[in-house]
Amino acid sequence: MNDSERPFGAVPDEDDLERLANDLGLGLSRAELAEYTPLVRRRLDAYSRLDELNPAPPPWRPRPRDPGAPPAGRADPRDGWSWRCSLRYAGTGPLAGRRIAVQDDIAVAGLPMRLGSPLLSGFAPAEDATVVTRLLEAGAEIVGKTAAADDCAARIDADPGMADLPGHYGQGGLNERNACNGRNAPNGHDGANAPAGLNGQADMYGQGGMNGREGSNAPEGLNGREGLNGSDGLNGSDGLKGRDGLKGREGLNGHDSLNGSRALNGRDPAAEAVPGRAAEAEAARARDARSGTAPAAVPRPRNPHDPGRLAGGPSGGSAVVLATGQADLAIGTDHGGELRVPASWCGCVAHKPTYGLVPLTGAFPFERTLDHLGPMARAVADCALLLEVLAGADGLDPRQQVDLGMRGYRRYLDADARGTRIAVLREGFDIPGVSEPDVDAAVLDALDALAHAGARVEEVSVPLHRDGPAIWSAVAQQGMTDLTLRSDAAATNWDGHVEPELVRHHRRARWTRPDALPPSAVVTALAGAYATARFGHYYYAKAQALARELRRRYETVLERFDVLALPTVPMKAPLCTADGTAAAVSLAYDSARNTMPFDATGNPALSVPCGFSEGLPVGLMFVGRCFDDETVLRVGHAYETVRGPLAAPAMRRLEGRTSRA
Repeated sequence: MNDSERPFGAVPDEDDLERLANDLGLGLSRAELAEYTPLVRRRLDAYSRLDELNPAPPPWRPRPRDPGAPPAGRADPRDGWSWRCSLRYAGTGPLAGRRIAVQDDIAVAGLPMRLGSPLLSGFAPAEDATVVTRLLEAGAEIVGKTAAADDCAARIDADPGMADLPGHYGQGGLNERNACNGRNAPNGHDGANAPAGLNGQADMYGQGGMNGREGSNAPEGLNGREGLNGSDGLNGSDGLKGRDGLKGREGLNGHDSLNGSRALNGRDPAAEAVPGRAAEAEAARARDARSGTAPAAVPRPRNPHDPGRLAGGPSGGSAVVLATGQADLAIGTDHGGELRVPASWCGCVAHKPTYGLVPLTGAFPFERTLDHLGPMARAVADCALLLEVLAGADGLDPRQQVDLGMRGYRRYLDADARGTRIAVLREGFDIPGVSEPDVDAAVLDALDALAHAGARVEEVSVPLHRDGPAIWSAVAQQGMTDLTLRSDAAATNWDGHVEPELVRHHRRARWTRPDALPPSAVVTALAGAYATARFGHYYYAKAQALARELRRRYETVLERFDVLALPTVPMKAPLCTADGTAAAVSLAYDSARNTMPFDATGNPALSVPCGFSEGLPVGLMFVGRCFDDETVLRVGHAYETVRGPLAAPAMRRLEGRTSRA
């Protein structure tokens, strides 16, 4: 391993430590620095020793396997797949004969892990996620990894050379002729197509502030004498941290590094020759191209009921392959609604388990207190079956409780709705500027059907539910920024298992491919970084306290009822448009108004199709007490029985030659 790959390839000098001390607000004198420098160097000897040590391989090392291949052309007309394979261990078990799709952000050893963007192109994990091992040992056949498109963005690149690619972040419009007929393989060409990178010429925050000389025009500003981004503000000489600006003389987080003035000895060893500037990032992409590791275009799933509409993300690919019969079951992650929103828009079932019920070891994290992983299927009973295989502590994920009180979820399923107590959550309906009346009506009709079948259905109010998205946002924005951008997806103060090579690859990729970060991630990162810079983690702590309060208020209602009921998503799947970043990010937020609160509280939540409006599916969500997933699944199964088979309109063909039946 050369110096550029070591955490500290060169020992720090006094100037390095002065910059770091300023970053930390320590204010050390030159005499103190001279005293501390040799002591720090001795402390860093531990890292050199770590380079000589390697942990024992995990006991679940994967067996030899066929690495599979990208999907080809018309074999994947709705662009649901990121990678195709056939992995199978046992011929017997509860999942024998079942074809299972795994979301792209869950590790399958030897298969690409892209996170729905070109960011991690070239990386394949060496280990299976815990849930993948459990699937294979239960007899399942893993038939591919599904495309994990970022939120709801559907940007169309202005470059005509890329217009026909069904990719991600400007790799192709969904209404382009060749993209719609499936003639182009989803993994061709270079997926990194942004004009010059997110960071431009002067790093993420630039040398001169974010918005110009006078900033927000407030008389005293937020971060200095002259305003938010003025000459003395966030990036100026008198920012939050005093004489040298918020994080030192060179900008919010340093001129050349996200987390230090100039990193160590003027460079970031993990990024080495690419310290965050567009020119060097471009050079890195050129090296990728010469070495054959250039990022491939990432498929963007199309809604199975109308290819001109969004499937939702990042589990949109899983929902698509289920709805089109290309897989029997699927697994995916849910941090703010990523399982349930696509299920609602594509017409399948998704269950977000109680927080900590299913291990996320081997799944890429978003924010450790929001991370969930769960099943998707075409029926509730199949979700219950899959949850039996997935659930349980693995000893490697600190999100989990040791004693989970495991249950066989299928044995709790009951087709009889009589006596079921359902609380209709008023605040989940008629959300101003967001809810569509026909969606609310379809959900209420479904609940009326349950009432006629003998369920007790009553309206309740939890006013704080409307503030759930704000609570979630404060946790997500600062937590995601700290974990994935500042801590390279590894984090500290946490003893969970993370594959070290993923950490190194992710860190390097962020510098070589800054333009691969999706718009929603950029907005989240900037909002989180600003909140932390201005207020520290005060609002993060307050939001976590409010999340506990919101959970308590839900649980108070659930003392009298079995489940809460509300629309999964307040609107039907929207059209794919080129309305720009602002519209895409707003849509991602609005579509998750009812799902985000339950990621913040950890309550189990199940989305079940309850009908169609204008030919598009509508989802009904049942929410239960923490670690009472069996009741949520029971009520969902009872509703399916009352509802009967859904008469889905015929799906439009991609070529547009036929309309709905």
